[in-house]
Amino acid sequence: HVEGNGPTLPVAMTVSHRGPGPMRGQATVYGDAAAISAAMGRAAPMITQPVAPVDEDLYREVDQLRAELGRRDEVIAHLEGELRRVSSMMPRDGEVVALREQCEAKDARIQDLTREVQKLRRAAATRGTAGPQSPRSPRGASPPVSRAARAGIADGPVARYHAANQADPIDVRLEEFYNTTSSAIHFQRINKGLYRFGSTEVEVEIINQKLMARTENGWNRGKFGPIDKFMSAHEPSERSRLGIPDES
Repeated sequence: HVEGNGPTLPVAMTVSHRGPGPMRGQATVYGDAAAISAAMGRAAPMITQPVAPVDEDLYREVDQLRAELGRRDEVIAHLEGELRRVSSMMPRDGEVVALREQCEAKDARIQDLTREVQKLRRAAATRGTAGPQSPRSPRGASPPVSRAARAGIADGPVARYHAANQADPIDVRLEEFYNTTSSAIHFQRINKGLYRFGSTEVEVEIINQKLMARTENGWNRGKFGPIDKFMSAHEPSERSRLGIPDES
């Protein structure tokens, strides 16, 4: 027990009883030292040994370590959240490839438009010296074919079409067909199978190995028809809208 000027404080003691009787042996007893002695009746010699005091520094260190572990858990949670956020911002491989293809297609389109502008400027410069123009072809006339093509010289369209997606069979077939014509109106790919021919939106499909077109403006009664007939029907009006002379 702890003695001082004040009252006796309760302590924990290891008590050894060496006398005869049922209490012979060793045990740890908690309470006031005087009370413990009275309870034993001082019937036999007792040896009391105080239990080792609690190491408060050790408990403080344990608390500090637990707090430090908690802070590290917060750091880990923050870093994991940041990793998920950054990962979600990274583009997928397929998206990168698609964007590259679109950039390449737009570069080719810019080059084609540049050549088209130059060609139209040359045509405008020499228009005053050219002979009288033949009457404009009516709607539904034969496919646009240039004088050079009729002479057996394949000069191609004003601006060649380049497939935006080589994995798309419709786009590849359209490139092959269009570049054999002398059209001055360009096809613009909107989505797979969907294009804009001048100001006309047209759906293109491969049906029975043939390239077919369908519009919602009433042409061919809204049914699929050959792509060359579609161009024959819409080329004159598109040329007129843009002020491009008809070569037929």
